[in-house]
Amino acid sequence: MRLLPLLFLVVLSGCGGISSRIKAHEREFASYPPETQAQIQSGRIDRGFTEDMVYLARGEASDKSQIERNGRKLTVWRYAKPTPTPVGASTSGLAGGYGYPGIATGPMPQSSVVYERSYFKVEFEHGKVVGWDQDIQEDVPRDAKAP
Repeated sequence: MRLLPLLFLVVLSGCGGISSRIKAHEREFASYPPETQAQIQSGRIDRGFTEDMVYLARGEASDKSQIERNGRKLTVWRYAKPTPTPVGASTSGLAGGYGYPGIATGPMPQSSVVYERSYFKVEFEHGKVVGWDQDIQEDVPRDAKAP
């Protein structure tokens, strides 16, 4: 019976996070200056960080793409979280199903579309961070994402 709580802690410690990524890349992390290590441990990034440093601080990106802006080739990492967006605001009353006019006598089924809402974007040039944005509102339907 004592083993169950211990097993639970071992499973929890295996969950992905900054410390588990650092532990998996310990030698590389140890080679960074103390200021950089502190930033990574707190999940922050900075201009000039490499892709490996950003991975340690933020984890695996939801999407990686190549773009060209002003003649510069950039690699863009997007971190997104699925956000259900309801279609049709009313569930009963003088509105029909899915928000159309009509008479409803009871609760109407609620439909939703799941979007990948970007909340953090990092841009790299030649493998180094050149910029980032937070809380970006680029709604992309999950099934419409480019391969």
